[in-house]
This record gives sequence, C-alpha cells and structure tokens, in this order.
Amino acid sequence: DIVTLARLSRLFGLSYKLGIDGLSLVFVLLTTFLMPLVVVSCWRMTARGKDLMMALLVLQSLLLGSCLALDLVLFFVFAQGALLPVFLIVSFWGAPGGATAALKFLLVALLGGALMLAAIVSIGQEVASADLEVLAGHNFSAEPIMLLGIEVIGGRQTLLFLAFFLAFAIYLGLWPLHTWLPDALAEAPQAGGLVIAALVTKIGGYGLLRIALPLFPQAEAFWAPIILWIAVAGVLWAGLAAFSATDLRRLLGYGTVALGGLVVIGVFSGGVQGIDGAVI
Repeated sequence: DIVTLARLSRLFGLSYKLGIDGLSLVFVLLTTFLMPLVVVSCWRMTARGKDLMMALLVLQSLLLGSCLALDLVLFFVFAQGALLPVFLIVSFWGAPGGATAALKFLLVALLGGALMLAAIVSIGQEVASADLEVLAGHNFSAEPIMLLGIEVIGGRQTLLFLAFFLAFAIYLGLWPLHTWLPDALAEAPQAGGLVIAALVTKIGGYGLLRIALPLFPQAEAFWAPIILWIAVAGVLWAGLAAFSATDLRRLLGYGTVALGGLVVIGVFSGGVQGIDGAVI
C-alpha cells in the first residue's frame, strides 16, 4: 500500500531523479534516432499494428529512462521494465519459434535482474540511499569475508560488483551468457531484431560504465584480467560460430555477441581510449 511504499522510500532514499551527461547523451541520441526508423520500417504491418506501435513506443520510453536515471532503483525499474515490451514483440510478431525464444530471453534476463535487485537492496541497507551521485562517493568495503566457508577476496565490494556485472553481461549477450541472443534475433520480427541488437543490449554496456566501474573500482581492478579473457574468448567463439550459421539473422546474432565482447574489452581495458571505443 501507499504507507509501505513511503516507508521503503524513506529507508532506501528513493527519488525520481533524472539527468543527462556526455555518456547518457550518446545513448539518448542513439535511441531517439533509431526508434523512428524502426517505426517507419513496420508501419505497413496489418497484424495488430497498433499494438506493435504501442509496444515500440513504451520500449523507447523505458530505454530512455534507463539512460537518464540517476537513482539506482529507478534504473532497475526502467531496465527491467524494458523486458516486457521485448518479450511481447518477439512472441506475437516473431517467427513460429518466437514465443520460445522470447520466454528464454525473459527468464535469463529476470535471473540477471534478481542478482541486480539483491545487490541494490544490500546497498540500500548499507548506505540508505539509491542516489548514484551519493553512492559514487561511498567506499564499499573490500576487506575479505567468509561466505559459506569460502574466503571472498574483495569482500562485500566483490559480491556487489559480480552481481551487477553478471546482470549487465546478460543484457550484452556476453559469452557464455549469450544463448538467448542468437535465438531472439533469429525469431524476432525485423523491427524487434533491430531494437534488440541496437538498443536493448546496450543497456548492459551503459550499466557497466554508469554503475559497476564507478561504484566498485577495487573489485573491478581485481576482476578485470579474468573478464578480459572471457570477453576475448567470446569474440573468438562468436566469430567461429558464425561460420555455421545458415540464417542471416542468426549470423547477425553471433555478430552481436562478438560486439558485446568487444564492448567489455574496451570497458575493462583500464584506459580512456578503451572506454571511448566501448561507447562508440
């Protein structure tokens, strides 16, 4: 009820806070440039065309909200909310196997969302704020801790970092968490495939740059070499897998997996040029 929501708001310091900077501006322009082209490309569709347009415009709003959110919970709501329009687009306007591919995408993405939500709740209990500007100035503990009898190097910061990284890696389709991406692109309608490859997957890269790196720098420095090897392996695997693709959309799916690996390589390269390359 309203009283419970108000209490949660006070507990975690929730706020409807939006803003834009050089990083988010790139993704806002990308979204607002591509979505009209997507709408034009499918305006002649007669099978529930009005519903498709509604789904695309709702998806655009949620994607823009993800890029503009300066509150961690608000980012989570927008990013996870974008899953539903994608699920509907692939299910109802995709190929005969679209429903299966959409369900696979939704379940995998919700798993990443559960990890992200657990990390957000843990952060809220420690900091009592979800404001990204406040969290950027907070030093999360990197002291080793024991978890289930195993010593976790980097402690709480490592656990939070890995939760966010896995969630964003699923969005990006990073190998080996990529299995939903080629199937979704192969079964999605033309408009849905473009939106998934060009916009939805980019939430993962944006989240890494906006949340994972600024909030958990020590954990990022420790895990970067391992993540780089995983990303390189994903790029090579996707390139080899593309040779076996007999469908153009599945081929593009493997290309998108490779692109996600290249983005991760740039993000964790440790230099400004690498981050700029990842954004581009």
